[in-house]
Amino acid sequence: MSTAGAVGRTRVTEHADEEPALPARWAFVVQFEAGTDPANGRYAGRVEHVVSGAAARFETLTELLAFVAQVLEKARLEHAGDAEDWP
Repeated sequence: MSTAGAVGRTRVTEHADEEPALPARWAFVVQFEAGTDPANGRYAGRVEHVVSGAAARFETLTELLAFVAQVLEKARLEHAGDAEDWP
């Protein structure tokens, strides 16, 4: 694996026989509402799992992380018997 890039950005390249460092099945898109205010602990928005399309709205970081954990655990269980497909 090699890295290269501009300041603050890293590009990762993989060898064909390696598991990607950032597999798509672990990817999520998080969109925060306009009223999100980190200084006051307000985080609200929508999260979507890229591969499955499962999505949820959240009002707190706890809800966001709970959704991510739930989706990853479900994916882990679905791949539990396939050691080559799950790190």
